[in-house]
Amino acid sequence: MKMTIITILILGVFACKNSTDKKTVDNETIIDSMVQVDNFSIEKNEVNNEELHNEQVAYIDPTGTYKLDNKTEEKNGEVYGYSGYIQVKKITKDKIVMTFEVNKGAPSYNSGSFVDTLTYKNNIALYTVPDDIDSTCKITFHFDKKGVTVLEETADYNSGCGFGHAVVANGFYKRTSSKTPILTEPLTGEKLEK
Repeated sequence: MKMTIITILILGVFACKNSTDKKTVDNETIIDSMVQVDNFSIEKNEVNNEELHNEQVAYIDPTGTYKLDNKTEEKNGEVYGYSGYIQVKKITKDKIVMTFEVNKGAPSYNSGSFVDTLTYKNNIALYTVPDDIDSTCKITFHFDKKGVTVLEETADYNSGCGFGHAVVANGFYKRTSSKTPILTEPLTGEKLEK
């Protein structure tokens, strides 16, 4: 009986260990299977029209403000854990302006941010950076009624997408408002519109 239980436990641990792809970034483990977005080929900030137009989906207006759905903990005035927000303003049905910021929290407070105009097709937007910064960077934003699932793909998660050391954008950002936001620069809070 003991041998059977031990065998089952060993097989269970082995199966769990091999069920997800893991990447290590500064002693943190990122599990690739936590966030899954359909794979498709992309050219710089343009959604591949042929692939995405084959599947018709109900249009979701992405306009609004989103906050990273993550737990943070405050200790001695320091905030530990990832935080982040997204602001989206629709320009046309197929173009949006996005401000994005994610912060790793204490002790480093490393962060990543951008402001950009992105193509929006079938409730998906894609952000890439110039090749001289990170030719492998691709951040996919998949919108639904409750928020946006963000998936960062890069060859090196320690310095990917031009973000601070070991900052990763992945997560679910919950919609906190559907109103058109007054866009602000992520790092300074300065209004981008007059």
